[in-house]
Amino acid sequence: MFGNRSELQNYVQKLFIQKEFAISQCDLKSTCFDFLARKDVILWLIKVLINIDSLQQYHADELKLLGNLFSGTPLLVGEKTHREPLEDGVVYKRYSVPAVNPPTFRSILFHEFLPKVFAQRGGLYARILGETLRERREEVNLSRAQLAEKVGVSERCIYEYERGTMDASKENLLRLEKILNTDLSLPIDLLEYDFGNIKQHSPAKIDDFEQIIQEKLIGMGFEVFWTECTPFDAVTKEKEKEKETENEATTLIIAGVGHKSEKNIKKRVQITGSISDITRKIAMFVLEGSSTRNIEGVPIMRLKELSKFETPNELKRTIKKRKGSSS
Repeated sequence: MFGNRSELQNYVQKLFIQKEFAISQCDLKSTCFDFLARKDVILWLIKVLINIDSLQQYHADELKLLGNLFSGTPLLVGEKTHREPLEDGVVYKRYSVPAVNPPTFRSILFHEFLPKVFAQRGGLYARILGETLRERREEVNLSRAQLAEKVGVSERCIYEYERGTMDASKENLLRLEKILNTDLSLPIDLLEYDFGNIKQHSPAKIDDFEQIIQEKLIGMGFEVFWTECTPFDAVTKEKEKEKETENEATTLIIAGVGHKSEKNIKKRVQITGSISDITRKIAMFVLEGSSTRNIEGVPIMRLKELSKFETPNELKRTIKKRKGSSS
């Protein structure tokens, strides 16, 4: 057991370091993620909580949106719910975001472990490989009724398992696998997790400065996804790619908005630059009161400069050029 969230965060960070992931840590308050971690094509967006029931829905909505935009996998790593500790090898869910305990997460990272059991109201369950169940039952010459009697369920229940229309309790899964001497559950690959319908959380009303920036970006051909729980303020996405072969890294721009004198602005810019590197997306900050071309390698724009661009490619070329310039 970990004494507090900081200890659990340190544990997760060490796991990523041991597995040679590139990491961006977001240590600002009230953010929807604590770590972005990449290795090759795998990108994790991790929120660390001792109690996973403390996750707020607007954090979950934003976390899922970013996972979709960045082609990454959101995940909660926690120790317990309000009622009980999280069990090893079990996937829990809060507002459609999967959650696992630290030992399970370590097994996923180090041993490519795929959990088979998930928690939902009423207990722990698994999805049965129905065709495998039917084939194995016939191989050992058991009727559905005979197998049902051995497991302690109804014949109808076995029928539904074989059709794939009913999940099995953990206990029934274990009985089935013991009786038939074979693996029968469908593994849960968190990297291919189905998050269902992903919607943008509606942020607080944007101010006049942000409204002008939004209008400029939309006029250039971008969609704008505002965020509240990140060190940046928005992610912009081209409505259509001009070229099918265009590198994925240029399809999104991570954008920050602020004033040079704003408290913590340099730290926000630094973390955003790190996130840009991890996600392989370009980033910029629109800062009033600044004549600097970049801060910590993150390109800085002023509103009047932004107004000059007419297409996404014009803006992207300038961002890339400014990223390499001295501040």
